[in-house]
Amino acid sequence: MIKQIKTDMHTHTIASGRAYSTLSENVSAAKKNEIEAIAITEHGPKMPGSVNPSYFLNYQSIPREIDDVLVFCGVELNITNLKGEVDLSNNMLSRLDFVLAGFHDEIVQPGTLTEHTEAWLNVIENPYIDCLAHPGRDDYEFDLPTILDACKENNVAIEVNSKSFGKYANIHRCEDIIVGCKAKGVYIMVNSGAHFAYHIGNNQNMIELLNTLNFPKELVINRNLESLIPWLANRKLWKSDLQALAEKYK
Repeated sequence: MIKQIKTDMHTHTIASGRAYSTLSENVSAAKKNEIEAIAITEHGPKMPGSVNPSYFLNYQSIPREIDDVLVFCGVELNITNLKGEVDLSNNMLSRLDFVLAGFHDEIVQPGTLTEHTEAWLNVIENPYIDCLAHPGRDDYEFDLPTILDACKENNVAIEVNSKSFGKYANIHRCEDIIVGCKAKGVYIMVNSGAHFAYHIGNNQNMIELLNTLNFPKELVINRNLESLIPWLANRKLWKSDLQALAEKYK
């Protein structure tokens, strides 16, 4: 039984251009909701109104911990074409703590199931991308068994987003993803995708769905810091700050 997800690894600030809270407000909301850590994942630069690449270079200005909440600095990349290319270079991605990538119709229009599958496979094979963002979207169908096998092989997580109950997602596809991850032992992340501080850690609807489907809590890799940080540090072996942090959670 999953009772709480204590980290939220997909959040946005006003820098994303269509979000409405500051980092400080997000941290305050996280603390109020007993969330141990958040990731700042502004939209990649191809998203209209979002930041330019230099924004990500200055993440070093942000403390690792603010008011007892750990802060990871990352990005929600845009998949920019049906080849699975993304809108930041690997050199830039290597500097970040956490990287999601996903389809957005502002950037690339839906194609065929085969094209979406090939794009996801190329994303998964990029060693700097840690998690597939909201693949339960209704408009980018893909071959689920193929993608699950690739995620398992590459230790890449799949996000189940609390917005999956909204207009952009297909809840039945989300259920299929959850059941498939359970069967194949693929890690998932439960995130809010928050564009407003009020939504930080607000994922009770997804927790209820996971429990209804008897999903094992051990496969929710961001359920707490003890599970998240060793996994993340293992994916970022070149980041000494994450390695040092992982020593505390052995």
